[in-house]
Amino acid sequence: MQNWIRSARNDIVVTSALFCACYLIFVLLWPSYYDTMSPDSGGYLEFSPLRTTFYPVFLAALKAAGLSIPKIVTVQLTISAFALFFCVVALRRSGGPLWLAGLFVLLQAHPYFSSYHHVIQAESLYFSGTYLLIAALLEFFKRQRIVDLAWASLSIGILIGIRPAAVVLLPMLPLAYWIARRPVTARALVVFVAMVIPASAAILVDRVVHMSVHRLAATDTEIYSYMSYTMLAQSAMLVRSDMKYDGPSAAQFASIGSRLSKVYEPVHAYLDNMPALPARAVIEASYENAALFHVMAGDIKNAAAAAGITESTFRKEFAKQVFVQNPDGLIKLVMTHYLGYWSLVAPNFPPFAKSINAYSKSFGTIPLTEFVKEDIYFPKASLFSIPNFLPAIFAGIGTLFLAIYFVIMLIRGGATSTNLLVVAGFFSVMCQIYIGGISVMTAAQPRYFFAIYPQLTLIGILCLQRLTAIAAQKRA
Repeated sequence: MQNWIRSARNDIVVTSALFCACYLIFVLLWPSYYDTMSPDSGGYLEFSPLRTTFYPVFLAALKAAGLSIPKIVTVQLTISAFALFFCVVALRRSGGPLWLAGLFVLLQAHPYFSSYHHVIQAESLYFSGTYLLIAALLEFFKRQRIVDLAWASLSIGILIGIRPAAVVLLPMLPLAYWIARRPVTARALVVFVAMVIPASAAILVDRVVHMSVHRLAATDTEIYSYMSYTMLAQSAMLVRSDMKYDGPSAAQFASIGSRLSKVYEPVHAYLDNMPALPARAVIEASYENAALFHVMAGDIKNAAAAAGITESTFRKEFAKQVFVQNPDGLIKLVMTHYLGYWSLVAPNFPPFAKSINAYSKSFGTIPLTEFVKEDIYFPKASLFSIPNFLPAIFAGIGTLFLAIYFVIMLIRGGATSTNLLVVAGFFSVMCQIYIGGISVMTAAQPRYFFAIYPQLTLIGILCLQRLTAIAAQKRA
């Protein structure tokens, strides 16, 4: 019996390794859809204070070892294959059949998704960290070992050190324990330590190294807050000419608010009657993102200097006063972000592209063309958008319903990790929490959406596994 178990385990390891080796060969040879160097690459290579620690330190270590940029890309691709290996092994140990594990690996080679491993951006490490998080959670659901819960906690902590938006994933730890709590025999204190300490340690390392490298006091990190840029960009979409401002910087806020509202009035006129709501949500994101670093950037910097405060503080305080005066608009904007994340290729969906092109031609002068690319307001129809747009919309709706199912089962006390649909619902909650959280923070961007691509494909695999089990029962 022991020999049979050992043989089965070896089979899982060997087949998983073969799948991931094929994946690695494919992603190494397939041309990337994206350039290796992006506009954000310099900030990571130079360790900008706006960036969190782990990815810039990763790059610095490889550069110190003498690796060139192409070789660093190869390392990123190799790490992704190793991380995927652990994920596939965990999936197989959880009862996933060989063909579904193979399908899962095949989906990870999606050219748009896997191309991010070719780019000097934090996405590659984040995606690899997500594989490790999934592996830890699947192992915990299967074995109920506290060490796996600690592994999941550490994975989330590392993800936060790569991209701070991952902080929204922390509630998944108590949820994971809750649906597996009946078989878990560890004491409450041990469970608490396993959930809190590893993530906290990773976050602490990120903060300490960041402050040490940039010689910042803890209070000075506010100066380099990326969130201040996203808040200002959101306020650009919400500011009105009749708003009032208070506080020591009221005069500067009023000046910026008046000019910013004039800049974005034509934007609202252009967007308000645009057809095809999903496509409009994506196009609106481009106008919002234009205000991150470009629209009136010099004016804002000068206004902050005149107010005697940091640019980051100016952006945040100005945005807060705009948000307070337009709460309905803020809620609508967040909902637009949410829709945009699930419909990123909607402007290229042939029926939508046709209607938007006709609308833009009839509109007249397109606003902010110096900051927004022409293919945004004159999108090109693409047949390739069909197998991407429709599944993404279906994934958004499907995960929403599965998340609701999970919550209902949780309330009724029937949520257990032995139920495949409950596990699929758990990962659906993870997807919805992440997209909901990132929608509050910033407008739709493809690389942020792809952060949940591994979970989405896993959910599909789990649902297929459940359907095949039902079909097998009916045949029997």
